[in-house]
Amino acid sequence: MPIAYIITALVWTTHPTLPLGLINSNQAFESKELCEELLEETSDLFAASVGNFLLRTETIRLKKVLSMNCLTLQDIKRYNTLLGH
Repeated sequence: MPIAYIITALVWTTHPTLPLGLINSNQAFESKELCEELLEETSDLFAASVGNFLLRTETIRLKKVLSMNCLTLQDIKRYNTLLGH
């Protein structure tokens, strides 16, 4: 199975027990280079969409997007596990 890369944001939120987490886009890329190219072109838009996504929840708000990277699904699962999710 080929590896897919996904634009992912490490976010700091107002969640009382798990304030750090990852939010990823719903688009996968065949290479890290393609993913990083789009991330570079659309990083401001992606950061704004992360904030808008959290506005749909009743209790959690975005404090800050700490970083944005292109990660594999395996990386996302591993980091979320390390963050307590």
